[in-house]
Amino acid sequence: MSSEEYAKKVHLAAQTATPFGDLLHLRKCSADSIKNDVVNHPSHYTQGEIECIDAIEAALGAEGFKAYCKGACIKYLWRTEHKNGLEDLQKCQWYLNKLLEKLISAKLEKTFF
Repeated sequence: MSSEEYAKKVHLAAQTATPFGDLLHLRKCSADSIKNDVVNHPSHYTQGEIECIDAIEAALGAEGFKAYCKGACIKYLWRTEHKNGLEDLQKCQWYLNKLLEKLISAKLEKTFF
């Protein structure tokens, strides 16, 4: 397996990793909730050709984006009990997975390139 293939597999694993296994995926999804995935691709952040998160990453650079992801995790954990409960935990998990993806990618780049 080439280093590029390995990096792609790690990238995919980081995107799909969940500390609770498949428990969070047991809830039934309606057609509307799939169209407007409020955790992974909220419609209000996917207008036009680029998602807001990609623009934020481009504007902040690698280190700034990692800090942004950490801050988002803190925010969603902080408000979990007072606002959206499970949805906030899923959003926290999304940002944590994004942070892991960036950290793993950076480590692989140092290892293989």
